[in-house]
Amino acid sequence: MLYNVNDQVLKTTDLTQQVIISEEYFWNDDRVKIIADRSINLEEIDYQFNVQCQKSTYVTDLSFKYFGMLQNLKSLKLQLRNWGNGNYSITNKAFCFLGLSFKNLRILHLDLRNWGHLFSQITNFGLVSLFQAIPDQIQDLNLNLNYLGYRNQQITGECLYPIGDLLNQKKELQYLKLHLAEWGNDYNKTYQLFADQDLIYLLSKIYTQEPRQIYIDLTGWGCYQSLITDESAQYIILLLKQSEQFQFKVETRGWMINHLLRTQINNLQKQNQQISILSYQITAVKSILSQFLNVDKLNSIINKLVIPQDNKTKQDQDEDQEQEQQEEDADQQMSETQIK
Repeated sequence: MLYNVNDQVLKTTDLTQQVIISEEYFWNDDRVKIIADRSINLEEIDYQFNVQCQKSTYVTDLSFKYFGMLQNLKSLKLQLRNWGNGNYSITNKAFCFLGLSFKNLRILHLDLRNWGHLFSQITNFGLVSLFQAIPDQIQDLNLNLNYLGYRNQQITGECLYPIGDLLNQKKELQYLKLHLAEWGNDYNKTYQLFADQDLIYLLSKIYTQEPRQIYIDLTGWGCYQSLITDESAQYIILLLKQSEQFQFKVETRGWMINHLLRTQINNLQKQNQQISILSYQITAVKSILSQFLNVDKLNSIINKLVIPQDNKTKQDQDEDQEQEQQEEDADQQMSETQIK
């Protein structure tokens, strides 16, 4: 961690993977330009420039224009938590400018947590523009937008349709994390900006893309008097029942839904996690054993470990015994040949 950072430190110190602890109102357009000028030729960036308090930056859209100049990047990990909280100088243009740096990315981890506030200048247009900038070759996408839509009545369910369509087009995507906690809420009440049909559309588009891992944080979306109801919970259950081949997890903390539905969601997610762990272990074992055994024999061993014998039919068991005998005969023949 770097404390008491000044302009000289920004100009001379390696900032990659450093957590900068700065005083209030440290960040402004000129200091962001220093960072951008130093990073212009980099292909990978991992900067953590979070601030601890709201209303504590002087940055404007111009800062994001400087970030947008970094167009050689293949991996961008950027944490700007609280930068937009209470800052009325950040508008939709900021997202449009920032998106210019995405064009060659395969990895994007962006933390814009706590940007939501009552008079935010970020609207559906800016949010969709951010997703439009994500390139088709993206493989690892982690967007922490928790509280971006908090107390902001200009971000509504309408944005979920183009966002879902855009994510569905990312055919190389393997890892997807979307943190959308508390969108449409204001403390303990809801603005009723998101409805079941909006959320279900987004989930359907993300799910059909089937990246290897999907995590979506929807904390608070189904709070008291919200338009997110048991219908969304039932759809999540449907997806969880179909997701044994990859990791799919949805956070539903704070949802006022039927107790049985909540229990079913939790149980299915635990079950799918166990299946995922088992699948990983099997893959690791097969990788090791494949160095010593032929493929048919390896699959036979794996099936015995995974499939309980009680669940096999008599025909399956006979076929297994026949295959084992054939393998033993082949091994015996090979041994006799080597002896001769």
